[in-house]
Amino acid sequence: MRLALAISLTLTGAAQAQSDIAPQVDAILQGHVAEGCLNGQGGRFVDGVYQRDLTGDGLTDLIVDHGGMSCVGDFGRSGFCGAQVCSVIFYVNQGGTLTEVQEILAIVGEISDTPVPLIGLHGHGGGRNFWRWNGSAFVNIGE
Repeated sequence: MRLALAISLTLTGAAQAQSDIAPQVDAILQGHVAEGCLNGQGGRFVDGVYQRDLTGDGLTDLIVDHGGMSCVGDFGRSGFCGAQVCSVIFYVNQGGTLTEVQEILAIVGEISDTPVPLIGLHGHGGGRNFWRWNGSAFVNIGE
């Protein structure tokens, strides 16, 4: 009985942590648009927002790729993009709070379906490297 109650409380806590992140995701994205759309006319993400478990803890994490942002006005794209790559920001869900843990200049290519996924990032010159959570940071594990 105690084991079932402990499992139930753990699952309830995980579900609660999941449901609480939606307003955080909205606020994070609004903040990125406000910073990235340099002309102050606003914009939105048409792509480049990835919500899934990246750390293997069962909680939904977040990747924001500025390459998916569309800004209103002349420039049309995020000021956090260069000629080839953009800022990619990783957020880890720590008990229901999304915390920024890392920023990399790249473009997100693919994310595997493994418990701790491989994240394919394309860098300058089009080269691709895979990144993975190691328990405290996302690390480059090579091609």
